Amino acid sequence: MPTIVQNFDLLISNAFRSLQCVPLDLAAHLLTAVTYGGALWALLAVWLWRRGQRLLAVQIGLALIIALCETSVLKHFFHRERPTTIELYQLWMPLHNIFADKYSFPSGHTSQSFAAAGAIFMRYSDWRGRLALAFALLIGFCRIYEGMHWPSDVVVGIVIGLLASWIAVQCSRIESFRRRLKNRC
Repeated sequence: MPTIVQNFDLLISNAFRSLQCVPLDLAAHLLTAVTYGGALWALLAVWLWRRGQRLLAVQIGLALIIALCETSVLKHFFHRERPTTIELYQLWMPLHNIFADKYSFPSGHTSQSFAAAGAIFMRYSDWRGRLALAFALLIGFCRIYEGMHWPSDVVVGIVIGLLASWIAVQCSRIESFRRRLKNRC
């Protein structure tokens, strides 16, 4: 990693760590837990599907899958270690070693959150879309705050997530895709 990026990462990470307190710790852990593996966003897609917003539900689901694939490939290509506070995180979430991989770059929570939020924003550019993007950004901040990701991991996760949502929305605009969705639903 270039020195400029490392310096940026250390500066921002230290600033986030200086904010640590019990209420913020609990909030960050809760938000991280409910968005693990895109779970909250997948539940939102199911809820939208049941409410009749099937195209948006499919766009979110497809965006989550694309982001997961992109993130998994990059994590195993770059092998970037997580910040050193991982030992503290293991005290807060002892089962972390069972569920998470050890690589940091890019942030999977962030890419999943921005994949779903980006799809929502492309459908609703009003308060709903902005709220989804703000929530996704909060998830990225939580990952830095917890010491699980460097800020550059989160920035790249944002880009990956938004790219995944754009690809998902573009795929869903293909007429044959829409016909199949309409015929099967």
